[in-house]
Amino acid sequence: MNLQNFKVRFSPAAIEDLRAIARQLEGATGDIAGAVRRTQEMLTFACSASSLSQHSWQRDDIRKGLRTAPVGRTVVAFELIKDLQIVRVFGFFHAGQDFASILLDRAGPGQG
Repeated sequence: MNLQNFKVRFSPAAIEDLRAIARQLEGATGDIAGAVRRTQEMLTFACSASSLSQHSWQRDDIRKGLRTAPVGRTVVAFELIKDLQIVRVFGFFHAGQDFASILLDRAGPGQG
């Protein structure tokens, strides 16, 4: 499967996750530039469908088709939609967040 042609799409929750992580990193270190740089690294990694796929684990136990990939202390949760050639990023979870519970809450009842 050639992942170079896949488009990466971010859910609104994933974008908010990145903002929250940037705020958290800035608050912990006082380093705005460092927080932006680290968040940009996460975004760059997630924008590469081949990187995501090569470094990920299938997590059907949480949600059918879900995959997760580590980026430092952050986990990226996504799915590959092969027939549409899309990578859909559901969220970014930093420093031990319970991403399984959060993703189940985001999916709503009966969609986990």
